[in-house]
Amino acid sequence: MDILGFRLRHFIIAAGVILVISGTAFASQSGDETSPGSDARAELDKAVAAVAEANRRGALWIPAQRALENAQAAFARGDHKEAIAQARLAQRFVELGIDQLDSDPYNAF
Repeated sequence: MDILGFRLRHFIIAAGVILVISGTAFASQSGDETSPGSDARAELDKAVAAVAEANRRGALWIPAQRALENAQAAFARGDHKEAIAQARLAQRFVELGIDQLDSDPYNAF
């Protein structure tokens, strides 16, 4: 595995752990699971998991990683609508990357 892939994988894992921990703390403080941020948090968690899976499979596209970073930034500044949109975009890019990998007849992995 190249060093960039190694570092990216650890960054994604660390970001996911931080998001889960902060989301748990937020949910326990607010007590309101139907808050606008809870939908954004759920989409963000899905996007983090999807990007990690794509990276593990060697199918991660740079636009997926950038969309995830944009979603995290939007969530951090409280723009939940943009966070959801960017998280879904990241998930879509992951789907495309995995589809491309799976459809490559010369892929020996």
